[in-house]
Amino acid sequence: MNAPPADFRRVALASVDWDDRRFAVESHQPEEPIQSSISRHGILAPPWVLQTAAGKVAIVDGFKRMRFLRERGEREVVCAVFPSHVKPRDLWAWRLEARLFGPPPNPAEKARVAAILADGAFEAHLVSRLLEGFGLPRHPQGLARWTGLARSEPVLLEAAARGIVHERAALELAGWPLPPGDRADFVSLLRHLRCSASIQMEIIEGFRDVCMMLKRPVGDLLRCTEVRGILDQPDWSHREKTRAVREWLDELRLPRLKARERLFRARLRRKPPPAGTTVAPPPSFEGSQWRLEMVFSCDDELRRRLGELEVWVESDGVKALLMPEQAVEPRGRLRDDP
Repeated sequence: MNAPPADFRRVALASVDWDDRRFAVESHQPEEPIQSSISRHGILAPPWVLQTAAGKVAIVDGFKRMRFLRERGEREVVCAVFPSHVKPRDLWAWRLEARLFGPPPNPAEKARVAAILADGAFEAHLVSRLLEGFGLPRHPQGLARWTGLARSEPVLLEAAARGIVHERAALELAGWPLPPGDRADFVSLLRHLRCSASIQMEIIEGFRDVCMMLKRPVGDLLRCTEVRGILDQPDWSHREKTRAVREWLDELRLPRLKARERLFRARLRRKPPPAGTTVAPPPSFEGSQWRLEMVFSCDDELRRRLGELEVWVESDGVKALLMPEQAVEPRGRLRDDP
């Protein structure tokens, strides 16, 4: 598609329709860097504006630049002015094409692009090429996840744009039907924990599983005594808080397995194997195949450790581990439960 004709000329800021934001693509990023650049070098790339039938101009590209100039008291700025007969669809196509060669868009910007391309206003071949260029899925179901993120609350979009909530986790939270307040609390939790993308996904899935098991809304879990107690620990690092949240979720998701693990550790403490020897139960304590690992550096050390191992076995160390478990009390409930 040929570029629509534009006339580069000075535009009075008083003629701008500041309420017309149909072309806005919020980056949800701090504005200080662009303001600093304008203060040092002026406007390096002219904003785009579209003439309207009402005699005003609508901003097409350059919302932050134009707003900063207005706040600084400027009266006019050189812009690329497009005549009113240019179709918004063509402006979007040109703008998105140019955006492909700029810095990579953050998740909030990608979500807005997905919403623009999904509205059916563009030719299929153009949509396909732009989706690929922006790293967006072509399949309708995958694209719908991104348009869902575009409709999400500003608190999630801002957190995704700034890398607080990673892309996959942002899409997952946007697709989870939650009250806005609960979604904001989840963003706050991830902001506190500052964990990796994979751990964010694990935590989201853990909360979802526990909500289904306990038939409780996620807000109850996010605001429960246990989670508040973890986040309020003044001396814990974000890694320690993350580990504590994951362990707490595991206790709720797998109460009997965690109870058996505690019993196993307690029995090991009472009758520990010799130094250099590690004993592991069957996966999930299912089956009868236990595993024993021994570390040694020479034949003499191996003979010595085998002798110590035999003494441990004869002292009923193995029997203590293999004896039928007594009733163990799972911890899989909230202290806030009645």
